[in-house]
Amino acid sequence: MPRFSEVSLDGLAAELMYFAGMFEKVGVDVQVTRVGKYKSAVEPLILEEMSEPNREQMQNYLGDLFDVFATEAAEGRGMEVAAFRALIESNPMIPTDKAIELGLADQMAYLDEVYAELTELAGEDEEEETFHQVALVDYIDSYDDEGDEDEDEDEDDVGEDGEDEDGEDEDGEDEEDGEDEDGEEDQTPSIAVIYAEGSIVDGSGKTEVSGDTVARKIRKARLDEHVKALVLRVNSPGGSVSASEVILREMRLTADAKPVVVSMGNYAASGGYWISAYAHEIVAQPNTITGSIGVFGLLPNAKGLIEKTGIKVHTVKTGKYADIGSVFRPKSEEELALIQESVDEIYDAFLDRVSEGRSMDRAEVANIAQGRVWSGKDALELGLVDKLGDLDDALAAAEVRAGLEGVDYEIDWPGQKRDKYMEVVEELLADDDGGPILAGIPVSLLNAAHELRLLNDPRGLYVRMPFLMELR
Repeated sequence: MPRFSEVSLDGLAAELMYFAGMFEKVGVDVQVTRVGKYKSAVEPLILEEMSEPNREQMQNYLGDLFDVFATEAAEGRGMEVAAFRALIESNPMIPTDKAIELGLADQMAYLDEVYAELTELAGEDEEEETFHQVALVDYIDSYDDEGDEDEDEDEDDVGEDGEDEDGEDEDGEDEEDGEDEDGEEDQTPSIAVIYAEGSIVDGSGKTEVSGDTVARKIRKARLDEHVKALVLRVNSPGGSVSASEVILREMRLTADAKPVVVSMGNYAASGGYWISAYAHEIVAQPNTITGSIGVFGLLPNAKGLIEKTGIKVHTVKTGKYADIGSVFRPKSEEELALIQESVDEIYDAFLDRVSEGRSMDRAEVANIAQGRVWSGKDALELGLVDKLGDLDDALAAAEVRAGLEGVDYEIDWPGQKRDKYMEVVEELLADDDGGPILAGIPVSLLNAAHELRLLNDPRGLYVRMPFLMELR
């Protein structure tokens, strides 16, 4: 398991919505004919709560499913079923270190460490610079005497650098192949410039700062011997904790291998600062908003909204925490305490990373943290950044640190990708003959809706700026 992950053992729950109250409000009457007291498919349309026969059959079904899960999971981990069930009732969110201690996982490891172990087990494919591997389809076809060998050759293997055999990364973006026009490997040294622009979100993608995607680009620069230094251009208010840690891991590994400089744009706050902390040098603009060293959990509760509509929600579950993820009820004090424990753990880790990365006393970091934002000018005085300047200044710093002064080198930077979501919004706002569909909606509200769409951390925990600011 990676750091800041968790084993979610909360049981099984089914939430059923009942619409009779809403139908009554709007004057809709539903007439039903049926046979059998357990034939409950129509009940949500005619009742305001779950019938006892339906609750009975739902409870029995979930119980059977849960029994199978608990038995097989306990057997797989070499645990007693009773002990496994007790874990589920004690804590629905088990962090990595605790999961290892309890035997739910074997070790904490980042992706690069998994690759290293696979290389040790399977041997290294020197041509692909990763571990020996075979595509699943190829493996299956190897048992088929009539399999088409030509079809096997079309399957793509994905290695450590995230590229397939066609030189395309996992997100479908074309990457430079490091060859010149004559097809020979380009030996010219370079400084790689990677953009981390937008909200930090979990997973892979072509827009925003997708943790896996940005980490893969950094890893590619780390493994490329022709890249002599890395400049990470950060323009982000933060976001997902897990995605920030994925990026930071690659930043730390790269900083151990070659010079790393961060160039801060308008924002490099919270998660944006998290991913910057281990750079050899941080260059910020005087008006950069940075800092915001803090953590929060986002727990929406739509109970009031659903009640206004007349819709009723009833739940069947196998344990007291099984519906902890429900948005139709507030969290209990006990549940909030468990979530706060996770928030506190991550905040402590945030302080540790800034303290170690910036070579600052932890108490000093704690004094300037607490979620407070700072301007680039203030951050310089506080030791959160090293100098004031723009991207050109960051490139100059990388050149010096890489020993490239007076050397002919290239600057390698991928083109920035436009957010397809905002492109659609702009089209809808365009004053065409058909009229602007969304003209009555303030752009600031659309931007806020866009930011909410990006809150996808699997634990619902974020290192992010406390506000969205628009200057006019």
